[in-house]
Amino acid sequence: SDSAREGLQVFLEECANAFTSHPEGVRGCMILNGDLVYAPTKQNRAHNMTARRCLAEDAIRTRLERAQQEKQLPEHTDTRALAAYFSVVVQGLSVRSHDQAGLENLQAVIRVAMQAWPVAGR
Repeated sequence: SDSAREGLQVFLEECANAFTSHPEGVRGCMILNGDLVYAPTKQNRAHNMTARRCLAEDAIRTRLERAQQEKQLPEHTDTRALAAYFSVVVQGLSVRSHDQAGLENLQAVIRVAMQAWPVAGR
């Protein structure tokens, strides 16, 4: 999508779909939830998962910075904080899915989360 906002919303919706697509098995994302299920003795695995989460947040931030340059975001937008916020939203979707929240619930969370998208004058 050309619109960063639309692209981010599609990304969140695709995450929600993926997180809830295994009703009989483990739900959520192993990269995001792995630290919840692995013992502290698995430090290498935990560090790897942390690094992957940081890469995802960096990708979101890079797209937000481009959106800011393209005037899709106000100049004063803190793209680092906004990327962290949407990264936390993805992590929360995964955890809620792991706890058996359904797709409709996750979609409702996404609708509320997208209201945080900065607009001019706000």
